[in-house]
Amino acid sequence: MKSAKIIILIPMVLFLLSLTGCLWDHKSPPANNPSTSTDLYKGDPLHLAVIGDIPDVRGDKIFFEEISLENLIALKEGSYDGIFITNKYLSQASKRKYRNMYKKLHIPIFFIESKAYTLPFINMHNQIPYEEYADRINDNQTFISGLFYPENDNEYRTYRFNYPIKDSNYTKNNVNKIYSYVFETIEDIKNNKEKTSK
Repeated sequence: MKSAKIIILIPMVLFLLSLTGCLWDHKSPPANNPSTSTDLYKGDPLHLAVIGDIPDVRGDKIFFEEISLENLIALKEGSYDGIFITNKYLSQASKRKYRNMYKKLHIPIFFIESKAYTLPFINMHNQIPYEEYADRINDNQTFISGLFYPENDNEYRTYRFNYPIKDSNYTKNNVNKIYSYVFETIEDIKNNKEKTSK
């Protein structure tokens, strides 16, 4: 009887530990979390590059420009406040020449519907292809993953914006609030860069 209780207790403890690990992995939402607000982004104007189709998100202060991955190589720091790469281009965007660029740009890069989080896009030696990471991780919870290399810093920051959960299911039909949260993050990065450059 005692061994039956231990067998039941072990999976429960492992499950609780895995939940704790998920909580440590992503940023806590700010007090004005868009998931609790019906307002979309109301911050400073943002100029954003998109590799792929421009997201169907409207806002008076959001300006998208479609560019190619090849344009990314010639991009100058400060050209855009943030860059979005859609799922159609994730495999190509994980190639070494682009990973090197993400570090040099000092602009936050956001990967839409990456099943591999940000791992294939981090500038590491012996990197494996996006498809291998996607097969191993198979992340269906995260809608947008972000990567940012601060200026004069040997570190990088990652961001994770998950689909909201309603009645124990992911709700993938309304992503405007997720984009709003990403825009707020871009604004925070932009404002912090401006403060440190003064």
